[in-house]
Amino acid sequence: MIYDEYPDRCSLQALARSMRSVLEKEEEKAPAEDMIQVLLFNEVYKRRHGGCRGSFRF
Repeated sequence: MIYDEYPDRCSLQALARSMRSVLEKEEEKAPAEDMIQVLLFNEVYKRRHGGCRGSFRF
């Protein structure tokens, strides 16, 4: 699903919820689901657009 051309919001939110449940079992104080979503969406964006995001090439 992460490698889909256009992953849908519901599946990414479900992945974030499952990550939260795993972290709740392993950590005493797990991060909020909103924080997990931000980090997950950022990671997907970064992997899709590579390292050239925000830089201009001439």
